[in-house]
Amino acid sequence: MITGTRTFPAASVSQYPASCSMKPIPGETVQSNVAITVTNARMLGMPIQTGSKSILIAPDRKSFTMVGSNGWSWTYTPTLVQ
Repeated sequence: MITGTRTFPAASVSQYPASCSMKPIPGETVQSNVAITVTNARMLGMPIQTGSKSILIAPDRKSFTMVGSNGWSWTYTPTLVQ
């Protein structure tokens, strides 16, 4: 789980259709938690499946992307470390 903050800038929002006036909205900062999946580099050995929407393996097999259900995508590029 990654804990961070999301910052939303101040904005002006239209009051349409009630009126054409603009209403100022203050900016804010909120806490945000994002869960990521840590996976194994052996994923690159899997067959490339054209119909899969959750795991996308690059054609050069140097990286793969896992698509989350929350709208985020995580791209992994494994690197050998000695």
